[in-house]
Amino acid sequence: MIALTNFGEQDPVVEFVNELKKTSDKDNWSLAGKLSPKMRIFAPVIVRGEEDKGVRLWGFGKNIYKELLALAEDEDIGDYTDVTNGFDLIVEQTPGNPYPQTSVRIKPKMSELSSDNTQVESWLKEQPSPLESYTKYDYDFIKKQLATWLDPESAQEEESSSVQSAAPSPTPPKNNFTTEKAAPAKNSTVSQFDQMFGDTTNDLPF
Repeated sequence: MIALTNFGEQDPVVEFVNELKKTSDKDNWSLAGKLSPKMRIFAPVIVRGEEDKGVRLWGFGKNIYKELLALAEDEDIGDYTDVTNGFDLIVEQTPGNPYPQTSVRIKPKMSELSSDNTQVESWLKEQPSPLESYTKYDYDFIKKQLATWLDPESAQEEESSSVQSAAPSPTPPKNNFTTEKAAPAKNSTVSQFDQMFGDTTNDLPF
């Protein structure tokens, strides 16, 4: 889920994180670390053998970002992104726990982006925007997801109650957003959420 702060807007998760950091409680600081927005870098790339798909976005985290910066600082390599005298990158992914491990390395031989100058100019002009490639959820929707993540048991009880009071349906209503379920939060953390936002989660749209 993309943070609303990317658009210069208020984000309920960021606000909650800031409140948690105002305390001296270690659990609050640990939770704040889990909820804080994580840096994600996006680079426009052409995948060899799939040039017909045009420019695509390659998303990666801080570690790959540092590796790419280290390559850029290597005087023996120079500007590997140069469309004429640059180098191809080989991206390798291996199984990891809990997430796969990704590494990058430079091909030793220079390679132009394409021998077709018109195609190169088109690729340079027509590049996707990362902010337009992800769904932007509104403030209330994100706040609802945060409340559910903090206290999934209460959210399930509320959903069950709503389904029972509604007309019979072959399948229960589904949320169009899925998130990894966390262990039940401590009452103190849930209480902090209620104190900050007020007990209005029942009125928010699913």
